[in-house]
Amino acid sequence: MAAWTPCTMPFISLPIRTYCFIPPIGEDLDSFSLSQACFTTKMRSSCGLLYCALLVPFLQPFSWAASHYNAYQYDMTGAQFTPDGRLLQVEYASAAADHSSPIVVQPLDSDLCLICTTHRAGVYTERLVLIPTGSLTTKQPPVVIALSGILADNMALLEALQEKRWEQMQLYEVPLSTQQVAQAIADECQKKAFGGGIRPFGATLLVCGMDGVYQTDPSGGILETSYEKLLGQEDKSQKSVVVGGTANSARSLKRQIASALTNDNTRKQIKDILSLVRSEQTNRYADKDEMELEAVLISKSRGVLKLTAEQIEDFRKEQ
Repeated sequence: MAAWTPCTMPFISLPIRTYCFIPPIGEDLDSFSLSQACFTTKMRSSCGLLYCALLVPFLQPFSWAASHYNAYQYDMTGAQFTPDGRLLQVEYASAAADHSSPIVVQPLDSDLCLICTTHRAGVYTERLVLIPTGSLTTKQPPVVIALSGILADNMALLEALQEKRWEQMQLYEVPLSTQQVAQAIADECQKKAFGGGIRPFGATLLVCGMDGVYQTDPSGGILETSYEKLLGQEDKSQKSVVVGGTANSARSLKRQIASALTNDNTRKQIKDILSLVRSEQTNRYADKDEMELEAVLISKSRGVLKLTAEQIEDFRKEQ
């Protein structure tokens, strides 16, 4: 709590009693200024006003320096709110996904959904991970998790998810649902986003199941979208979910995918979307042979299938 504390000024001969505002513990002194502090002064003679007038030129420079707001004072430490209510560290963590290859989630019809992205060739960094939510006895389809952002942070979140999955099976013998998987990841992100002296996770994950897609944010938030809602969008460019890449590249990719969906042939749609995702990456990198495609098909009737490199190449060769 803020407090009003009496203090004295020994260098003034006249008895002046001043009350100075002391900010709460943990607050940054830069967010307060001496000009905003209230001073209640009791003067025993009118000559004391002259001494106060002489002090004003000395106090004013300190007031100007204290009221100056510099953003870099807040993004060099742990998660700390700025005076205008921003968490710069969390904003930077959210921007980490912009440096990753785009991940596309495209429902093709009421039964089939395509998830695809790219990764560098020759390096085992698969970005579409299938996480089993049930046990060997329960035939629960796996959940597809698409990774973007800092790889180490993604791995830390997956490790926390596996611990949550193990705990769920040991205590309740019930597999995690898609929403529970997304909630477990978001809870772990929230712990790092607002913990003192802890860096937020620079990772934005897409959790895709049979019912829909959940996008987790480094702040701990979740954006939920069902496949039916995506298919019901009047604007065809809003029928897909794209995470990663710059905002302009994501909008451009959505428009190109919307034009590819005019074909009624499902296999032709898959081929066109895979070609668009790959071409978007070849435009960003000089060496066009460095990127490899990854793709997963989610079907409510047939389950989850991760396409092999040969199957992806067969789709691309189709006329």
